[in-house]
Amino acid sequence: MPLLVVPKSLTTAPSSGGMDRALPPLSLMRRYGPVIGVSLLSVGLLAILFMRYGRADTLLVSREQLTIATVQQSSFQEFLPLTGTIVPIDSVYVDIAEPGQVAEVFVEAGNTVDAGQALIRLTSSAPENELMNSENLLAQQVNALGSTKLQYEQTRLNTERSIIDMRAALDKLTANNSRMLRLKDSGAIKQADLDDTAIDISHQQQSIAAMEKSLALSETEGNKQIQTMQRVIDTLNSQLQLARRNLDLLHVRAAIRGQLTTFNVHVGQRLMPAQRIGQIDQLDHTKLVTAVDEFYLNRVSVGQHAIANIDGKNYSLTITKIYPEVHDRVFNVDFIFSDNPPVNVHFGQSTQLRLNISAISNALVVDNGAFYEGSNQGVFVIDHGGNTAERKSITLGRRNADQVEILNGLAAGDQIVISGYQSFNGINQLRFK
Repeated sequence: MPLLVVPKSLTTAPSSGGMDRALPPLSLMRRYGPVIGVSLLSVGLLAILFMRYGRADTLLVSREQLTIATVQQSSFQEFLPLTGTIVPIDSVYVDIAEPGQVAEVFVEAGNTVDAGQALIRLTSSAPENELMNSENLLAQQVNALGSTKLQYEQTRLNTERSIIDMRAALDKLTANNSRMLRLKDSGAIKQADLDDTAIDISHQQQSIAAMEKSLALSETEGNKQIQTMQRVIDTLNSQLQLARRNLDLLHVRAAIRGQLTTFNVHVGQRLMPAQRIGQIDQLDHTKLVTAVDEFYLNRVSVGQHAIANIDGKNYSLTITKIYPEVHDRVFNVDFIFSDNPPVNVHFGQSTQLRLNISAISNALVVDNGAFYEGSNQGVFVIDHGGNTAERKSITLGRRNADQVEILNGLAAGDQIVISGYQSFNGINQLRFK
């Protein structure tokens, strides 16, 4: 502080005026004490304010503008929040098998159809001509088979009658020969007659054997011819059934029960084989299809469970199929309802679901928040007095949509700021207003 110089005029009494007298000089403390006190008080207050608020890495904020959460020991499970679309579990396309012209249309798009129900009827000359030709050929072959069987039966009967007559004649020759042998010793029968009779008997026996052999051969050949003709008839019968099926294909029918969609045909329209005219979506069973980020491709597997909330009710889901193709950095997953599926849902309806990708475990956790993106520089931990928050380095682990796992650096009961840290770059301390 500079020295205070007192002018001499203030210490020397004036020379004129007998009544005037010199005043005693004021002390420095009495004259400038208040000024000095105010100055010192100001300097001290500024020092206190600097120590409290003047740090370059400290920011004064309103606590109400921050989101603060408490660290706690709790159950933790990794899950993915997904959006699924309800689709039919099975769909069947309606394709044309036989070419033809649309003669009748029985249903419209959006109708519910039953399995086997006719959708349209086509007209075509080819299947009709094929059926007629097959029926004619089959009738001719059946008639020919009947005639052949009748012919062989008549031949068999005639041959058997001949054999019967020949055996009767043989019996007569044998009996006559026996009588002649009894008369041989009396001399009434010549040996020549006996020899002739023996020859006749032998000839008759050979004729009968030949006739029986001919009958057996005729039956064998006849059976072969009949079997051949029967196989031809069976083939023609199959062709007839095929022709009837081809004709029936002119009635395009529903393969399953469901809702007919994308169905647009009109009378007179010409349709060709393999042409697709519609789709039938199964109504009784539905599934959920959802897209999952490719990052989780190795963490998603068939059999994992998920929960979907539809109309305020939770439904359990199970993964049944994973599509390995990745498009636009996502892959598709099919879910089916583990229990009774929801009713009154519509195809294409979207719903939120949660896919569990880990088992439930006990962990030190805190509520998830925007702080996670800037947590690599540390998190702001509230002091016990609740007036400040100091940045502290911690290690975070897994997280889900609700929680973040804390591996070290914090303890249960600690409070941290979980709102965004974008405005706190270079700040290590927050002081609350």
